[in-house]
Amino acid sequence: MLVLGIDPGNTKSGWALWQPGYKVHVSAKDDGGAMWNDRLLAACRTSPSLSNVDLIVIERMVIYQASQDTIHDTIVFYGRLVEIFSQRGATVKLVKRSDVRSHFGIPGGKGSVDSKVIKALKQRIGEPGTKQNPGPTFGVTGHSWQALAAAVTGYEGWSGRP
Repeated sequence: MLVLGIDPGNTKSGWALWQPGYKVHVSAKDDGGAMWNDRLLAACRTSPSLSNVDLIVIERMVIYQASQDTIHDTIVFYGRLVEIFSQRGATVKLVKRSDVRSHFGIPGGKGSVDSKVIKALKQRIGEPGTKQNPGPTFGVTGHSWQALAAAVTGYEGWSGRP
C-alpha cells in the first residue's frame, strides 16, 4: 500500500510518499521540504514509480475571506494534480487542514497547530532519528510534514484501505 500526500503551494509543493510501516520518502530537503510545481507536475505525469500509488491525498484549500492571487494559483495547481492522477486511474482524496487537525485530536485555536501535528506524526510513525541511525521520518522537513499529515489522515479515513 502506497500513499502519496501533497501539500500544494502556488509555486512549490511538499510531498511525502508513505508506505504504512516503512520509511517515508519526501520532497527536496534543501528548500523547506518543497519542490517546484512544474517539476512535481512532470513527475506526476511521467514517473513509472507513481503508477504503483494506491491513494493520493492532497491538502484542500479553504477560503474564508477575500483571497490573494497566490491562493487561487494554488487551487488551480491542485486541480491540475487531480486531473493528472484521475487520468492515471488513481484514487484521489482531498482533505482540509482542519480535517488533519481533528484527525490527530488537535483542538483549534491559538498556538502552533503545525508543531502539534508534527509531534503527533512522530508518535504515530516514528522519530526521524539521526543520519547514522535514520528513523522512519528521517528527512521529513517543512512542507513535507504537512504532506505526510494529509497522507496519514486520508489513508486512515479511507474506506478502500486494506
